[in-house]
Amino acid sequence: ADGIVLVDDATLRFVEFNDAACTSLGYTRDEFSALTALDIQGEPDIAVSRARLDELRRHGRGDFENLHRHKDGRLLHISIRARRIEIGLKHYWIANWHDVTIIRQLNRSLTEESERHRLLMDNSLDGIVMFDDTFHIVECNRRFADMLGYPMEEMPLLDMWDFELRIPRAEVEV
Repeated sequence: ADGIVLVDDATLRFVEFNDAACTSLGYTRDEFSALTALDIQGEPDIAVSRARLDELRRHGRGDFENLHRHKDGRLLHISIRARRIEIGLKHYWIANWHDVTIIRQLNRSLTEESERHRLLMDNSLDGIVMFDDTFHIVECNRRFADMLGYPMEEMPLLDMWDFELRIPRAEVEV
C-alpha cells in the first residue's frame, strides 16, 4: 500500500499519515509522529535534500524518486508524488509514496543479464541462432551470419529454410 502523509511545510513534521507510511519504514505510529521528513531521508548530504525541497517549493508539486532510510538502516528507493497545499494560513505538503526498491533491483538484474547475453553472442567462436515458433530468425551472432555468408542486417529476413535444406519444411510444420 502507498504511504500517504501530510507534512507541515515550515517544520517538515508529519501532521497526518496512514499506517503504510510508518510501517513501510519499520516505525510505529508513535515513533513516526516524532520524525520529520528530513529524518527519513536516505541521502547523506542534507544540502541535497534541502535543494530538492527548495525546487518543490518553487514549483508547488513534484514527482520524483528518493531514498528513504528504514528504521533498521536499509535504504529504500521510493517513488514520491507531492503537492503543496494551503489549509487556513499554513502551507503543507500532501504526498504519497511507494517502494520501488524491488523494481530497481529487477531492472538492474535484467540489465546485467542482457549484458552477459550480449557478451556471449558477440564473443562466441560458435555460430548461435535463435528461431521463433515459425522458424524465423529472432537473433543470431555475427559468427553465424559469417558462416552462411550473409550480412547481419539480412539475417532477420531469413527463416530456417533459407539455409537448411536437409530438413523438409513440410516435416517440421506438421
